[in-house]
Amino acid sequence: MDFTEIKTSEELRIHLNAPYVNTIKNNIYHYTSLRSLYEIFKNKSIRFSKLAVMNDVIEMKFAENCSDYFFCLSKEPCGVECFGMWSMYGKLAEFCKEKAPEKIGVKIQFSKEIIDNLRNENVLAFHSVAYLNKENGQCFLGSQKNNNHIPIEQDVLAGYIKDGCWKYENEYRLRKTAESSKTRIGVPISDTLLKDLIVYPSPVSTVEECEKLFRKLEKEYGRVSIFPNFQQNSYEGTFSVHLK
Repeated sequence: MDFTEIKTSEELRIHLNAPYVNTIKNNIYHYTSLRSLYEIFKNKSIRFSKLAVMNDVIEMKFAENCSDYFFCLSKEPCGVECFGMWSMYGKLAEFCKEKAPEKIGVKIQFSKEIIDNLRNENVLAFHSVAYLNKENGQCFLGSQKNNNHIPIEQDVLAGYIKDGCWKYENEYRLRKTAESSKTRIGVPISDTLLKDLIVYPSPVSTVEECEKLFRKLEKEYGRVSIFPNFQQNSYEGTFSVHLK
C-alpha cells in the first residue's frame, strides 16, 4: 500500500516496518558527542532509550503505552548535510571546542551490513518514523504526505510517530523489547562491527582534533581496544546547509 493511501494506525505501523530493505540502500547516521562515541567503544555497546526520555511531546505522551527501547538514526536528505541535526545532536557550537571539547559533535555511519548484524545478534526490530502535523492532521514520511487524517492510536503507533517539527531528521530506529525499569540500556556491539564504524567530525572540528581528543579521553578514563575510524568531513570543508 502506498503511504498516501493509508487510513488506519495499523496500516501505518505495517508500512513503517515494511520499507527496511529499500530504505537502507545507503548509509544512515547516529549523531552524538565525542564523549558518547568514546563510551560506545569503551563499553562495546550502544545506548537504547525509552520514549519517556525522548525530546518529542507526542512521544512523551505515548511513553506509558510502550516499554521498548530505541536507538535513533538519521538518513541525510539527498546526501546534503543537515544543519538542524548538527545543532540539536552534534553540538555544532564553536564554544564547545574551548569550554567542553568532549561535547564536540560527531556522526557515526551505520551501513546496511552493520544494521543487519546488529539486528541478528541482538534480536532488534528496525523501522522508519512518520511525522504528524498536529494542526491539520497531515502525516509525513520523507517527501510523501498523507491527508487522510489517520487516527493515531497510541498503543499501535508508540515509537513510530513524532511531531512534524522534527521531520527534517528523516529518522529510522532500531528497537529492542526488554523487561527493565531503567530508562536506558546498553545493547552489545561486537569488535568486528566496531571496526567497521566510520566517524565524521562536526563542521567545527577536524579529523585531527577529534583523534587527539579521543585519545585524551582514553588516557583519562581508561583504554579502549579499538580506535574509531575517523574520516574527513563529508562536505570537505564546505558546509551545505539544509533547512526545512
